[in-house]
Amino acid sequence: MITPTHLTFSQTFYLTTCIFWSSPASPIGAFVAGLASFLPDFDTRVSLPGRLLPWLSEWIHEHFGHRSITHSFLVQIVTWITFYFLVRYDQMTLHIAIAIASGFFSHICADMLTKTGVFFWWPNRRYRCVAWKNGDYRVKVKENGELLWSIVMAILCVPLFYAAQTERGASGIIRYALGDIEMAVQEYQKSRGFHQWFLKLNGTSNQNLERINGKFYIIAVKNENTFYLLSNEGETITASTSVTGDWFVSKAILEKDSVEKNTTQVFKKERIEFEKLIDALNIVTKESVHCFVTGSLTTEDKQGNMVHHNLIFTTIKNMPKAIYYHALNLKFQFKHSPDITIAKLAIENDKLKVQRDDIMDRWTKEALK
Repeated sequence: MITPTHLTFSQTFYLTTCIFWSSPASPIGAFVAGLASFLPDFDTRVSLPGRLLPWLSEWIHEHFGHRSITHSFLVQIVTWITFYFLVRYDQMTLHIAIAIASGFFSHICADMLTKTGVFFWWPNRRYRCVAWKNGDYRVKVKENGELLWSIVMAILCVPLFYAAQTERGASGIIRYALGDIEMAVQEYQKSRGFHQWFLKLNGTSNQNLERINGKFYIIAVKNENTFYLLSNEGETITASTSVTGDWFVSKAILEKDSVEKNTTQVFKKERIEFEKLIDALNIVTKESVHCFVTGSLTTEDKQGNMVHHNLIFTTIKNMPKAIYYHALNLKFQFKHSPDITIAKLAIENDKLKVQRDDIMDRWTKEALK
């Protein structure tokens, strides 16, 4: 096939590979894929790479022939092994490696559509690999069949480009179409901790049977079919396909947002004023920071009544009100953008304890006199 056809095939294969790797397409990647699609034709001098290095193309053509070693499964494996090590040892090369491998492979697949096919199983030259057993369906170079394939590939590039830009991946696109919450949970588990994630859902409240429609911030996963979500009222909600949750979900679509970082701090204390803890948390958190509290504590009201509480991803706004907290064993999870640094939670000693220590110091000094 001619150069324009190989270019359209390279872009289609490149975009398809981007979808499977959940990697957004880029102009640089598209350019590299296009260049890589020329590489197999180093075995003929009439090709573009052959004219750039005529001595190399003549040597390959003389010893191996056209569409043989450079179009073979063996060379393709070498390309993919190179791709593997590039990805394994340097993540920054992932996108370029995708472009090279997909562009190279696209050329071989395109040539399989032609009358003569390729020696894909080289060095075995007994069999040529062709796309169609019936020769009438095979493409003649520079004729209408090749033009038709170029047009089809060019048209396919449009939806493939938009699918690649979503960064959902192949499974994510299927999940998006089905709206299955279990698939959404699995996908979230793979990528959590790196981005903000939202769940776009349709469902029903299990408390009052009201319809629930909207996009809600994902806090965490509870189990294989349940999310902890942040409601519009700032409350922690469980959304699942079970009637035991707060919301019953009939359709769920996972959406990735901006980059996000998680910072966790463990807090243990025997006794502290409620207002003092809340003030300290408000200092640490900002408008762009979500804070969720998990653990246990005991509250004390004005009458001295004590109540034990177990907290699960509770927001600061919804922490139990009290005069004092006792036996605190908490974990604060801060979700924030990477450019924000979360300070260590610092709380001064309880005033009553300070006063008691001052009295003990005076008694000690008086006793030593």
